[in-house]
Amino acid sequence: MRLTFSGNWGVDSNIIIYALDRQSVFFKKAEAFFNQAKGINFYITQQNLVEIEKVIIGFYRIKKETVITNLERFLSAFNFSIISPLPTTLSYYHKLLLSYPAKDAFFDFYLAATYLDNQINNFFTVNTKDFLTIKELRVVNPFSYF
Repeated sequence: MRLTFSGNWGVDSNIIIYALDRQSVFFKKAEAFFNQAKGINFYITQQNLVEIEKVIIGFYRIKKETVITNLERFLSAFNFSIISPLPTTLSYYHKLLLSYPAKDAFFDFYLAATYLDNQINNFFTVNTKDFLTIKELRVVNPFSYF
């Protein structure tokens, strides 16, 4: 199946972790997603990259050098652009925090603010429930298509 999405899309850490972990039950779905996603400009935040490295190094106990090399190759293979928080991102985050009810969504709101402040309004994640309250962000679980 070919994905019909196009344009600029942020990608959550979980999808990248699944794509790098051949033992994951989601590996095949992640692989299919990236191999069949045409016309999509992928973006990832610096905070996502830190989270990915933390999980793979800390949980999977893979050597730092191996993780960094594999992650850089993966991002290059799928032409990811890396974005950073802007000087206005903290203000955007506070707007989201005050606008939506969420008890423990601080990091998710800051991630959403980073994407939105960088003009990325579409977001692929397996954890859609964590972001569905943010109306400015189009949230899609790409694994539901495979």
